Amino acid sequence: MKPLQHYQNVQNEMKTWVDESMRPRYHFTAPAGFINDPNGFTVYNGKYQLFYQARYENCVGWGHAESADLVHFTHLPLAIFPGEEYDKDGCWSGGAIEKEGKLYLLYTGQNNATDLKPQREAQCLAYSTDGGVTFTKVKENPVIPPELLTGDASHADFRDPSVWKRGENYYAVVGNSKNSAWKGQAQLFTSSDLITWKYVGVMYENPNLGAMWECPSFCPVDENTDLLVMSPIEVPVSGHDYHNSRSTVYLIGKLNYETGKFTPRKIGEIDHGKDFYAAQVTRGIDGTPTLIAWMANWEREYKTERPFVGFANNFTLPRRLEIKKDELLQFPAQGVENAFRRTKVKTFTVNGETKADADFFGSVQRLKIKADMQNATAFTLKVFAGGETETTLSYDKITGVFTVDNSKSDYPTKGEDRERVREGIRTVPVALNGNTLALDVFLDVNTVEVFTQDGKVAMSTMSFNRPEKTQVLFSAEGEVKLQVEKYEFQ
Repeated sequence: MKPLQHYQNVQNEMKTWVDESMRPRYHFTAPAGFINDPNGFTVYNGKYQLFYQARYENCVGWGHAESADLVHFTHLPLAIFPGEEYDKDGCWSGGAIEKEGKLYLLYTGQNNATDLKPQREAQCLAYSTDGGVTFTKVKENPVIPPELLTGDASHADFRDPSVWKRGENYYAVVGNSKNSAWKGQAQLFTSSDLITWKYVGVMYENPNLGAMWECPSFCPVDENTDLLVMSPIEVPVSGHDYHNSRSTVYLIGKLNYETGKFTPRKIGEIDHGKDFYAAQVTRGIDGTPTLIAWMANWEREYKTERPFVGFANNFTLPRRLEIKKDELLQFPAQGVENAFRRTKVKTFTVNGETKADADFFGSVQRLKIKADMQNATAFTLKVFAGGETETTLSYDKITGVFTVDNSKSDYPTKGEDRERVREGIRTVPVALNGNTLALDVFLDVNTVEVFTQDGKVAMSTMSFNRPEKTQVLFSAEGEVKLQVEKYEFQ
């Protein structure tokens, strides 16, 4: 095992050969290197702390950045990397919490399987005394060893803690699978000091919700409502839902602290796009539940990984969450709203043809579109277009289905999972508001994020294309009256 500074030096060296033309302008990326799950998403010292899974020389630890608005980030030194026997094979995902002015990280330490021993995962703790810049692992690690578990619980699949405080006690939910069958469950623990933990029991299980439950994230909303977010593996496809082999779901309900049981009132998929995983939720600076996720997925290979361009992967836009009548609504966070300036508004009609409008060409912008479909049966928006290249966002009024399709991008996603069945296509039902389809579309070099149906639907998709592919095209079956607003990133 190498010291933390070694991996910091590797990141610094890699920064010198990053291909900046491939880097998104307003989606979070690391300075360099491959990243995946967001970790430790919290507010500390008046700023958002965003940690991330960083991988250098096949070693996994935590990178770190902070921000006042979740758009403009200051990168801080790497936080933790393997250095002890209990985390020698990886410092994997987890959460963060403040205690007595110090920032604590609760993470998974992994020991890989050997010929003599099976894989073992345990929850470990590190803390900072200098305002969240450098971290020290506690001597009591691991603080939540798998031996605390009882019943039908795996010691090998036991990871990704989320931590919060209620009253005088701390709580942690940890993702787990059963031993008897690869079915997911959420395990609950409690502590008075973050060091000594007690096992409460199975917080929630559902045999129909896939296998191992990764990256649980728990957020109290109000006295009647809690939000549990998690990423189960291999949820069976159901209509338009769960077409990624690893999905991310939300559960709106309530945790009974006396019994330790979470009872959901509503379960659903958070994002119906192709690239969304490992979401974390925290209370924002203003108290609003706020979400961010990894804008990618496993078992795939993206353009920035072949050949490697110095960094790979980014996060989604941060999202402000609302829960109304047990329905999850998602909107761009306030910091995102503040980062864009409206530069153009046009109204025009598309009547059965494809219309290119140079006023809206670009690969870094926000487009707000209102399409009056009273006299049309279908509407299509094409972005990152040029020649045979295009990524399409389309709506079929007859079926009521909205589709995002990036299968005609210059560099389609490769890899193994159910992606190979549907290529780059994802669909979701969308109800018009009267006859109007309203889209809020964010383009950022190689990302497409779209919100519609008053926050009820979000779709996140990576689309890698040559830099000259910036055309924006509109087409319709019938006549569509459009109002299009263009916003530029500041």
